[in-house]
Amino acid sequence: MAYGIEDLTVNINTVDRPEYLEACLKSLIETTPEGASLQIVFNGTPLETRDRTIEQAGAWKGPTRFEHLDDMLSVDASHNHALACIETPLVNFMGDDDIVLASRFPAILDAFNTMDPEPAAVTTFARRIAGDAFTPAIGSNKDLGPTTIAQWREFHATGKAYELLWPGSVLRVDLLCSFGGFEAPYAQSFDNRIFSQLSFLGPVVALPERNFGFRIHQGSMSSKNWQAQNEIVRFVAASHTANLQGRREPTFEEFQLAEASDPRYVQIRRQLRDRSRIHFRKGGQLALGGEKVRGVANIAASAVLWPPAFVEKLLDQVGNRSAR
Repeated sequence: MAYGIEDLTVNINTVDRPEYLEACLKSLIETTPEGASLQIVFNGTPLETRDRTIEQAGAWKGPTRFEHLDDMLSVDASHNHALACIETPLVNFMGDDDIVLASRFPAILDAFNTMDPEPAAVTTFARRIAGDAFTPAIGSNKDLGPTTIAQWREFHATGKAYELLWPGSVLRVDLLCSFGGFEAPYAQSFDNRIFSQLSFLGPVVALPERNFGFRIHQGSMSSKNWQAQNEIVRFVAASHTANLQGRREPTFEEFQLAEASDPRYVQIRRQLRDRSRIHFRKGGQLALGGEKVRGVANIAASAVLWPPAFVEKLLDQVGNRSAR
């Protein structure tokens, strides 16, 4: 089918970050073509923020829907609630702390309409942002993901976990529902799991334009729970590999037991890699926020802890593929 802007819902599941949410919604209103639907799920959000957001959303040029969850649900449960309410064939699950830098949906819809086979998900490259909610410091690049069908097939076959830009992605709702949506065992890194699952159903590709601002800050789920998240990323990769090989996916407990049985040097190497990655991320956040000395110190620690992970993150930051 040929998709138009009216076939897309932009969904935001909120937490208690009113300034970030206001800035996020402002950027969406300014960059989204008329006709897309907006759905906001207030997940245990204070009444004052709800009212302020609903008033701001009055400027949205398309259908709007607001869901109120009085008791805060887990990430998987709140997103499954959102998914059940969506009536369009395509959805973009935005974070309430990100910023859209320029119009992105026309190019994404064009990819859905012209690629063969039809993608299961189309995501984007981005810029990392930090600092002030409304005028953030714009930093390095976030360039992740296969940009062609051929690259997608090659990446899919590696068994690696997809670490793409979740809030910049548009997904097919029917495919997302076909495997149950958001799964509790993968909640700390649900985006990696969903990209993996979708990749068995169709191409998962990225556009090299950087029209999206991905916010890095200490309050984000990937910063607060980095150790648990990295463990789940490895769990996703193990599950992806099992599916590629026609084996039963491991349970989380089986996966943990398998990792615990690895030689000690493998476990230490894994821990150093994880710590290197989080120090690089924290260093970037501090530097963008104006704390350059602490930022450089964290980035230096990343290089010392595990040089291969440092180089991997550095290539991503610099932009290992040029925007076309």
